[in-house]
Amino acid sequence: MDQDEQDVVEKVQKFGWTVFQISPSVGSDDPDEWFAYTVGLRKTYGWPELICFGLAQDVMHSMLNCAVEECQEQSATPFAGMLLKDVLNNAVAKLAIIAPLDWIPRVAWARWLSDHYELPRGEFDCLQLLWPDKAGRFPDEPDCDDAIKKLQTPTPDEILKVAKADD
Repeated sequence: MDQDEQDVVEKVQKFGWTVFQISPSVGSDDPDEWFAYTVGLRKTYGWPELICFGLAQDVMHSMLNCAVEECQEQSATPFAGMLLKDVLNNAVAKLAIIAPLDWIPRVAWARWLSDHYELPRGEFDCLQLLWPDKAGRFPDEPDCDDAIKKLQTPTPDEILKVAKADD
């Protein structure tokens, strides 16, 4: 293993998971391109990994950690449709199904860790952590604010950028 791989293994062994914050374009300050995801939930708990889009990286990092901690406190495996009350201040967050083509190219370190521990590939999954618009509607609901929906919905161009960066 190289140093980066060793660091990931050590963080997951110590904490149970880690969060990667990603900006696909070098030097980009465009939050439309930013996302964050967990690494290690599958190895440690047998859970799906979690991914979040469209906010500042430190905010998404915190939200993902809070989501994992809330699931731990509830002794609950994360599932699509699960509402999380301790992730956001004064709002509920929600876990949702995300299409494999939207998450597979993005979670390279989570896939690497699963391969490193020789976990079965067919069981790998990922859920999206959604945050609501001002009216409390999520991007997977009809009437959600279009701007909020856009921030949390990966575009084909963004996916292509990530896939090329991962090669």
